[in-house]
Amino acid sequence: SDLKLSRSTLVMADGAAAGDARSKQSLLRVSCKVTNSGTRTGDEVAQLYMGIRGTSVSQPVRTLRGFRRLSLAPGASAMVSFDLSFDDLAFYDSQEKLVMEPSRYTFWVGGDSTASLSASIAAVR
Repeated sequence: SDLKLSRSTLVMADGAAAGDARSKQSLLRVSCKVTNSGTRTGDEVAQLYMGIRGTSVSQPVRTLRGFRRLSLAPGASAMVSFDLSFDDLAFYDSQEKLVMEPSRYTFWVGGDSTASLSASIAAVR
């Protein structure tokens, strides 16, 4: 629950070219709360998926971008965060260059690839 993005817009100029030392710096943090609603201690693997729409090259509907394993006591909750860099957010264009373009990013977090908890953000120049 409580899926949050650290910014309201992704400004592509904040990123860096592929291979640049800054390309590994966090541009966006995706956070959510994971709760064990069961009666026993349990493990969960929170998975982050990303989809990009409006790009010059078609992208997969969802791509796994991170995961975290948690062990939670009954009724316990924990915040999970995923930091995404240029390298995580970029894709290969028709020239086989790693780029970001003005587009719409959607992020889903859940226990598998059918997760419905989502948030979106626009990438602008």
